[in-house]
Amino acid sequence: MDRKTRYKQQRAHKARNKRVIIGGIFLFAIAGIVLFAGYTYYAAKNSVDKMFKESAVITSNKEKEDGSLKTSDVSSKFGVLLMGVDNDEEREQTDHLDSARTDSLIYMVYDGENKKIDMVSIPRDIWTNIYDGSGTGTIYTTAKINSAYTVGEEDATIETVQNYLQLPIDYYVNVNFISFKKIIDAIGGVTVNVPYDINQDYAADNSGETLIPEGRQLLNGEQALIFARIRKMDTDVDRGNRQQEVIEAAIHQALKINNVTKYQEILDSVSNDVNTNFKFEDLVSLAGNMISGFEINSHTFEWYDGESYDGQSIVYIQDYSYNEIRNDMLKALGKQTEEQSTQNQNTDAQTGYDDGSQGTGYGSEYGTDNGTGYGTEYGSDSNY
Repeated sequence: MDRKTRYKQQRAHKARNKRVIIGGIFLFAIAGIVLFAGYTYYAAKNSVDKMFKESAVITSNKEKEDGSLKTSDVSSKFGVLLMGVDNDEEREQTDHLDSARTDSLIYMVYDGENKKIDMVSIPRDIWTNIYDGSGTGTIYTTAKINSAYTVGEEDATIETVQNYLQLPIDYYVNVNFISFKKIIDAIGGVTVNVPYDINQDYAADNSGETLIPEGRQLLNGEQALIFARIRKMDTDVDRGNRQQEVIEAAIHQALKINNVTKYQEILDSVSNDVNTNFKFEDLVSLAGNMISGFEINSHTFEWYDGESYDGQSIVYIQDYSYNEIRNDMLKALGKQTEEQSTQNQNTDAQTGYDDGSQGTGYGSEYGTDNGTGYGTEYGSDSNY
Protein backbone atom coordinates (compact mmCIF):
# COMPACT_ATOMS: atom_id res chain seq x y z
CA MET A 1 0.00 0.00 0.00
CA ASP A 2 1.58 3.30 -1.05
CA ARG A 3 1.70 6.48 1.00
CA LYS A 4 -1.06 8.19 -0.95
CA THR A 5 -3.43 5.23 -0.50
CA ARG A 6 -2.70 5.16 3.22
CA TYR A 7 -3.37 8.88 3.42
CA LYS A 8 -6.72 8.56 1.64
CA GLN A 9 -7.81 5.81 4.01
CA GLN A 10 -6.69 7.87 7.00
CA ARG A 11 -8.50 10.91 5.67
CA ALA A 12 -11.68 8.94 5.03
CA HIS A 13 -11.57 7.73 8.62
CA LYS A 14 -11.00 11.21 10.01
CA ALA A 15 -13.59 13.02 7.90
CA ARG A 16 -16.75 13.37 9.94
CA ASN A 17 -20.13 14.12 8.39
CA LYS A 18 -22.63 15.45 10.89
CA ARG A 19 -25.99 17.17 10.54
CA VAL A 20 -25.65 20.12 12.86
CA ILE A 21 -26.31 23.84 12.86
CA ILE A 22 -23.11 25.72 12.15
CA GLY A 23 -21.90 29.28 11.97
CA GLY A 24 -20.14 30.17 15.19
CA ILE A 25 -21.39 30.74 18.71
CA PHE A 26 -21.98 34.43 18.12
CA LEU A 27 -24.20 33.59 15.15
CA PHE A 28 -26.36 31.32 17.28
CA ALA A 29 -26.59 33.99 19.91
CA ILE A 30 -27.97 36.35 17.26
CA ALA A 31 -30.32 33.71 15.86
CA GLY A 32 -31.63 32.93 19.33
CA ILE A 33 -32.29 36.55 20.12
CA VAL A 34 -33.99 37.25 16.81
CA LEU A 35 -36.13 34.10 16.90
CA PHE A 36 -37.07 34.11 20.57
CA ALA A 37 -37.25 37.79 21.46
CA GLY A 38 -37.44 40.33 18.70
CA TYR A 39 -37.50 43.19 21.14
CA THR A 40 -33.80 42.59 21.94
CA TYR A 41 -32.85 42.87 18.26
CA TYR A 42 -31.19 46.25 18.64
CA ALA A 43 -29.30 45.20 21.76
CA ALA A 44 -27.88 42.27 19.80
CA LYS A 45 -27.08 44.52 16.84
CA ASN A 46 -25.19 46.90 19.09
CA SER A 47 -23.05 44.04 20.42
CA VAL A 48 -22.26 42.73 16.93
CA ASP A 49 -21.51 46.21 15.61
CA LYS A 50 -18.74 46.45 18.22
CA MET A 51 -17.14 43.35 16.68
CA PHE A 52 -17.19 44.66 13.12
CA LYS A 53 -13.79 45.36 11.58
CA GLU A 54 -13.41 45.66 7.82
CA SER A 55 -10.51 43.99 6.04
CA ALA A 56 -8.54 45.89 3.44
CA VAL A 57 -7.49 42.60 1.85
CA ILE A 58 -10.84 40.91 1.39
CA THR A 59 -12.68 41.41 -1.87
CA SER A 60 -15.94 39.49 -1.78
CA ASN A 61 -16.72 37.22 -4.73
CA LYS A 62 -20.39 38.15 -4.38
CA GLU A 63 -21.61 41.61 -5.34
CA LYS A 64 -24.00 43.03 -2.77
CA GLU A 65 -25.95 46.23 -3.14
CA ASP A 66 -25.22 47.50 0.35
CA GLY A 67 -22.51 45.12 1.50
CA SER A 68 -24.91 42.73 3.26
CA LEU A 69 -26.10 39.27 2.31
CA LYS A 70 -29.73 39.18 1.25
CA THR A 71 -32.15 36.48 2.38
CA SER A 72 -32.35 35.45 -1.27
CA ASP A 73 -28.56 35.12 -1.34
CA VAL A 74 -28.11 32.71 1.59
CA SER A 75 -27.58 29.88 -0.91
CA SER A 76 -24.28 31.48 -1.89
CA LYS A 77 -20.88 29.87 -1.35
CA PHE A 78 -17.95 31.63 0.25
CA GLY A 79 -14.74 31.13 2.22
CA VAL A 80 -14.28 32.03 5.89
CA LEU A 81 -11.06 32.19 7.91
CA LEU A 82 -11.35 31.50 11.64
CA MET A 83 -8.46 32.83 13.72
CA GLY A 84 -7.66 32.01 17.33
CA VAL A 85 -5.15 34.58 18.60
CA ASP A 86 -3.06 34.05 21.73
CA ASN A 87 -3.40 37.56 23.17
CA ASP A 88 -4.37 36.38 26.64
CA GLU A 89 -4.75 38.25 29.95
CA GLU A 90 -0.98 38.37 30.50
CA ARG A 91 -0.37 40.11 27.18
CA GLU A 92 -3.34 42.43 27.80
CA GLN A 93 -1.88 43.50 31.15
CA THR A 94 1.69 43.93 29.91
CA ASP A 95 0.83 45.60 26.57
CA HIS A 96 2.77 42.92 24.69
CA LEU A 97 0.05 42.46 22.09
CA ASP A 98 2.61 43.01 19.32
CA SER A 99 3.89 39.49 20.06
CA ALA A 100 0.47 37.86 19.63
CA ARG A 101 0.23 35.12 17.01
CA THR A 102 -2.52 32.97 15.56
CA ASP A 103 -2.51 29.81 17.64
CA SER A 104 -5.34 28.38 15.54
CA LEU A 105 -6.22 28.85 11.86
CA ILE A 106 -9.21 27.11 10.29
CA TYR A 107 -10.37 27.66 6.72
CA MET A 108 -14.07 27.01 6.10
CA VAL A 109 -16.25 26.94 3.01
CA TYR A 110 -19.91 27.79 3.56
CA ASP A 111 -22.19 26.18 0.96
CA GLY A 112 -25.66 27.58 1.57
CA GLU A 113 -27.13 25.87 -1.47
CA ASN A 114 -26.27 22.35 -0.28
CA LYS A 115 -26.32 23.22 3.44
CA LYS A 116 -22.76 22.09 3.96
CA ILE A 117 -19.58 23.30 5.68
CA ASP A 118 -16.10 22.07 4.72
CA MET A 119 -13.26 23.00 7.04
CA VAL A 120 -9.56 22.29 7.40
CA SER A 121 -7.10 23.23 10.15
CA ILE A 122 -3.92 24.94 8.98
CA PRO A 123 -0.81 23.89 10.97
CA ARG A 124 0.68 26.94 12.65
CA ASP A 125 4.27 25.99 11.79
CA ILE A 126 3.86 25.95 8.00
CA TRP A 127 6.85 27.74 6.45
CA THR A 128 5.69 30.19 3.79
CA ASN A 129 5.80 33.75 2.48
CA ILE A 130 4.32 36.26 4.92
CA TYR A 131 2.45 39.13 3.25
CA ASP A 132 2.24 42.62 4.71
CA GLY A 133 -1.56 42.87 4.69
CA SER A 134 -1.77 45.78 2.25
CA GLY A 135 -3.59 43.69 -0.35
CA THR A 136 -0.94 44.54 -2.94
CA GLY A 137 0.84 41.18 -2.89
CA THR A 138 3.86 42.57 -1.05
CA ILE A 139 5.88 39.86 0.69
CA TYR A 140 7.22 41.05 4.04
CA THR A 141 9.31 38.01 4.99
CA THR A 142 9.39 34.21 4.98
CA ALA A 143 8.45 32.58 8.28
CA LYS A 144 5.93 30.37 10.07
CA ILE A 145 2.39 31.11 8.95
CA ASN A 146 1.23 31.99 12.47
CA SER A 147 3.67 34.92 12.59
CA ALA A 148 1.67 36.86 9.98
CA TYR A 149 -0.47 38.30 12.78
CA THR A 150 2.55 40.08 14.27
CA VAL A 151 3.17 41.72 10.89
CA GLY A 152 -0.29 43.10 10.19
CA GLU A 153 -2.90 41.43 12.40
CA GLU A 154 -6.01 40.23 10.54
CA ASP A 155 -5.11 41.70 7.15
CA ALA A 156 -1.63 40.16 7.00
CA THR A 157 -3.00 36.82 8.20
CA ILE A 158 -5.79 36.83 5.62
CA GLU A 159 -3.48 37.79 2.76
CA THR A 160 -0.89 35.19 3.80
CA VAL A 161 -3.38 32.33 4.16
CA GLN A 162 -5.20 33.31 0.97
CA ASN A 163 -1.94 33.23 -0.98
CA TYR A 164 -0.81 29.98 0.60
CA LEU A 165 -4.06 28.09 0.01
CA GLN A 166 -4.89 29.84 -3.29
CA LEU A 167 -8.48 29.95 -2.10
CA PRO A 168 -10.76 32.97 -1.59
CA ILE A 169 -11.38 34.39 1.87
CA ASP A 170 -14.56 36.44 1.86
CA TYR A 171 -15.12 36.68 5.61
CA TYR A 172 -13.10 36.23 8.76
CA VAL A 173 -13.72 35.82 12.49
CA ASN A 174 -10.93 36.56 14.97
CA VAL A 175 -11.50 35.16 18.47
CA ASN A 176 -8.80 35.68 21.10
CA PHE A 177 -8.17 33.43 24.08
CA ILE A 178 -10.01 35.73 26.45
CA SER A 179 -13.25 35.54 24.46
CA PHE A 180 -12.79 31.81 23.83
CA LYS A 181 -12.90 31.05 27.54
CA LYS A 182 -15.79 33.46 28.08
CA ILE A 183 -17.84 31.79 25.34
CA ILE A 184 -17.24 28.25 26.60
CA ASP A 185 -18.09 29.21 30.19
CA ALA A 186 -21.18 31.16 29.10
CA ILE A 187 -22.66 28.18 27.22
CA GLY A 188 -22.02 25.84 30.14
CA GLY A 189 -18.86 24.13 28.89
CA VAL A 190 -18.21 21.62 26.10
CA THR A 191 -18.18 17.82 26.13
CA VAL A 192 -15.27 16.22 24.26
CA ASN A 193 -13.30 12.98 24.16
CA VAL A 194 -9.97 13.48 25.96
CA PRO A 195 -7.47 10.91 24.54
CA TYR A 196 -5.14 10.89 27.57
CA ASP A 197 -4.68 12.45 31.02
CA ILE A 198 -3.63 16.08 30.71
CA ASN A 199 -1.51 16.99 33.71
CA GLN A 200 -0.21 20.18 35.26
CA ASP A 201 3.03 20.24 33.27
CA TYR A 202 1.30 19.55 29.94
CA ALA A 203 3.56 22.06 28.19
CA ALA A 204 6.64 19.99 29.09
CA ASP A 205 6.59 16.33 30.14
CA ASN A 206 2.91 16.18 31.23
CA SER A 207 3.84 15.36 34.80
CA GLY A 208 2.19 16.56 38.00
CA GLU A 209 -1.41 16.76 39.12
CA THR A 210 -4.06 15.70 36.61
CA LEU A 211 -5.99 18.70 35.27
CA ILE A 212 -8.19 16.87 32.76
CA PRO A 213 -8.63 13.08 33.03
CA GLU A 214 -8.81 10.78 30.03
CA GLY A 215 -12.28 9.98 28.67
CA ARG A 216 -15.43 11.86 27.74
CA GLN A 217 -15.37 15.04 29.81
CA LEU A 218 -17.32 18.26 30.25
CA LEU A 219 -14.72 21.04 30.08
CA ASN A 220 -14.95 24.63 31.28
CA GLY A 221 -13.39 27.51 29.36
CA GLU A 222 -9.91 27.17 30.84
CA GLN A 223 -9.86 23.40 30.35
CA ALA A 224 -11.20 23.64 26.80
CA LEU A 225 -8.45 26.11 25.92
CA ILE A 226 -5.79 23.73 27.27
CA PHE A 227 -7.38 20.82 25.38
CA ALA A 228 -7.40 22.80 22.12
CA ARG A 229 -3.88 24.22 22.45
CA ILE A 230 -1.76 21.40 23.88
CA ARG A 231 1.04 20.41 21.48
CA LYS A 232 3.64 18.31 23.27
CA MET A 233 1.55 15.13 23.65
CA ASP A 234 0.76 14.44 19.99
CA THR A 235 0.98 16.17 16.60
CA ASP A 236 -0.27 19.34 14.93
CA VAL A 237 -2.71 17.16 12.97
CA ASP A 238 -4.21 15.84 16.22
CA ARG A 239 -4.22 19.36 17.57
CA GLY A 240 -6.17 20.61 14.57
CA ASN A 241 -8.67 17.79 14.98
CA ARG A 242 -9.14 18.68 18.66
CA GLN A 243 -9.80 22.30 17.77
CA GLN A 244 -12.45 21.26 15.26
CA GLU A 245 -13.96 18.94 17.89
CA VAL A 246 -14.24 21.86 20.32
CA ILE A 247 -15.97 23.99 17.67
CA GLU A 248 -18.54 21.28 16.95
CA ALA A 249 -19.09 20.58 20.67
CA ALA A 250 -19.59 24.28 21.36
CA ILE A 251 -22.19 24.53 18.61
CA HIS A 252 -24.10 21.55 19.99
CA GLN A 253 -23.97 23.05 23.49
CA ALA A 254 -25.15 26.45 22.25
CA LEU A 255 -28.20 24.81 20.70
CA LYS A 256 -29.35 23.73 24.14
CA ILE A 257 -29.69 27.32 25.31
CA ASN A 258 -33.31 28.51 25.35
CA ASN A 259 -32.81 31.59 27.49
CA VAL A 260 -32.66 34.85 25.55
CA THR A 261 -30.86 36.60 28.40
CA LYS A 262 -28.08 34.02 28.12
CA TYR A 263 -27.68 34.70 24.39
CA GLN A 264 -27.35 38.41 25.04
CA GLU A 265 -24.91 37.68 27.88
CA ILE A 266 -22.70 35.77 25.46
CA LEU A 267 -22.71 38.60 22.94
CA ASP A 268 -22.02 41.24 25.58
CA SER A 269 -19.17 39.23 27.10
CA VAL A 270 -17.26 38.80 23.83
CA SER A 271 -18.15 41.94 21.87
CA ASN A 272 -14.86 43.61 22.81
CA ASP A 273 -12.76 40.50 22.16
CA VAL A 274 -14.03 39.35 18.73
CA ASN A 275 -13.33 40.97 15.36
CA THR A 276 -15.19 40.06 12.17
CA ASN A 277 -16.24 41.58 8.86
CA PHE A 278 -19.62 39.83 9.07
CA LYS A 279 -22.26 42.52 9.45
CA PHE A 280 -25.24 42.01 11.72
CA GLU A 281 -27.55 41.87 8.70
CA ASP A 282 -25.36 39.17 7.14
CA LEU A 283 -25.62 37.01 10.24
CA VAL A 284 -29.35 37.42 10.65
CA SER A 285 -29.86 36.40 7.01
CA LEU A 286 -27.62 33.36 7.41
CA ALA A 287 -29.26 32.31 10.68
CA GLY A 288 -32.54 31.62 8.92
CA ASN A 289 -30.84 29.34 6.40
CA MET A 290 -28.84 27.48 9.04
CA ILE A 291 -31.71 26.72 11.36
CA SER A 292 -32.67 23.55 9.46
CA GLY A 293 -29.25 21.94 9.86
CA PHE A 294 -25.85 21.79 8.16
CA GLU A 295 -23.42 19.00 7.35
CA ILE A 296 -19.84 19.43 8.55
CA ASN A 297 -16.99 17.87 6.58
CA SER A 298 -13.67 18.02 8.46
CA HIS A 299 -10.49 17.67 6.39
CA THR A 300 -6.93 17.01 7.60
CA PHE A 301 -3.70 17.95 5.85
CA GLU A 302 -0.87 15.43 5.81
CA TRP A 303 2.50 17.04 6.44
CA TYR A 304 6.14 16.39 7.25
CA ASP A 305 8.64 18.09 9.56
CA GLY A 306 11.48 20.26 8.38
CA GLU A 307 13.95 22.82 9.62
CA SER A 308 14.28 26.45 8.60
CA TYR A 309 17.56 28.09 7.64
CA ASP A 310 17.85 29.45 11.19
CA GLY A 311 17.14 26.14 12.91
CA GLN A 312 13.40 26.45 13.64
CA SER A 313 11.20 23.35 13.58
CA ILE A 314 8.76 23.87 10.70
CA VAL A 315 6.06 22.05 8.72
CA TYR A 316 5.52 21.40 5.01
CA ILE A 317 2.23 20.07 3.66
CA GLN A 318 2.55 17.01 1.40
CA ASP A 319 1.87 18.07 -2.19
CA TYR A 320 -0.77 15.43 -2.86
CA SER A 321 -2.53 16.26 0.41
CA TYR A 322 -2.51 19.98 -0.38
CA ASN A 323 -3.80 19.37 -3.91
CA GLU A 324 -6.56 16.99 -2.85
CA ILE A 325 -7.91 19.16 -0.04
CA ARG A 326 -7.61 22.34 -2.09
CA ASN A 327 -9.63 20.69 -4.84
CA ASP A 328 -12.21 19.59 -2.26
CA MET A 329 -12.55 23.21 -1.20
CA LEU A 330 -12.78 24.42 -4.80
CA LYS A 331 -15.57 21.91 -5.42
CA ALA A 332 -17.37 23.11 -2.30
CA LEU A 333 -17.07 26.67 -3.62
CA GLY A 334 -18.43 25.59 -7.00
CA LYS A 335 -15.13 26.56 -8.65
CA GLN A 336 -13.01 24.83 -11.26
CA THR A 337 -10.63 22.27 -9.77
CA GLU A 338 -7.00 21.73 -10.75
CA GLU A 339 -7.85 18.51 -12.65
CA GLN A 340 -10.58 20.31 -14.59
CA SER A 341 -8.17 23.11 -15.38
CA THR A 342 -5.54 20.69 -16.69
CA GLN A 343 -8.12 19.11 -18.97
CA ASN A 344 -9.26 22.48 -20.29
CA GLN A 345 -5.98 24.39 -20.36
CA ASN A 346 -5.62 24.22 -24.17
CA THR A 347 -8.88 26.11 -24.68
CA ASP A 348 -9.12 28.11 -21.49
CA ALA A 349 -5.53 28.96 -20.60
CA GLN A 350 -6.16 32.66 -20.13
CA THR A 351 -9.05 32.36 -17.69
CA GLY A 352 -8.87 28.99 -15.95
CA TYR A 353 -6.51 27.34 -13.53
CA ASP A 354 -3.55 25.84 -15.34
CA ASP A 355 -0.04 25.78 -13.88
CA GLY A 356 -0.65 29.12 -12.19
CA SER A 357 1.43 31.04 -14.70
CA GLN A 358 -1.41 32.12 -17.00
CA GLY A 359 -4.38 34.38 -16.59
CA THR A 360 -4.69 37.93 -15.41
CA GLY A 361 -3.87 37.25 -11.79
CA TYR A 362 -5.78 37.82 -8.59
CA GLY A 363 -4.19 40.83 -6.96
CA SER A 364 -0.45 40.24 -7.12
CA GLU A 365 1.48 36.98 -6.89
CA TYR A 366 -1.46 35.00 -5.50
CA GLY A 367 -0.21 31.74 -4.07
CA THR A 368 3.52 32.13 -4.51
CA ASP A 369 5.95 29.62 -3.10
CA ASN A 370 3.50 27.26 -1.46
CA GLY A 371 5.67 24.29 -2.26
CA THR A 372 3.19 22.69 -4.63
CA GLY A 373 4.35 24.02 -7.99
CA TYR A 374 1.38 26.27 -8.65
CA GLY A 375 3.43 29.20 -9.89
CA THR A 376 2.95 32.83 -8.99
CA GLU A 377 -0.47 33.95 -10.19
CA TYR A 378 -3.94 32.84 -9.32
CA GLY A 379 -5.78 33.30 -12.61
CA SER A 380 -8.57 35.67 -13.54
CA ASP A 381 -11.75 36.29 -11.57
CA SER A 382 -13.90 34.65 -14.23
CA ASN A 383 -13.07 31.19 -12.93
CA TYR A 384 -12.33 32.15 -9.33
